[in-house]
Amino acid sequence: LTYLRLVKLDISGNRIAVLPNELRKMKSLVDFKLADNPLTSPPAS
Repeated sequence: LTYLRLVKLDISGNRIAVLPNELRKMKSLVDFKLADNPLTSPPAS
């Protein structure tokens, strides 16, 4: 996932409960949408 140079990522309306810590490594990501997902907690810092 981190090798992708995504600028926008919309994963809204899925059944995502946990976000992978690898998202922090996506330096080019500036627009990240994840509304309507049953997140249980934010990724660890």
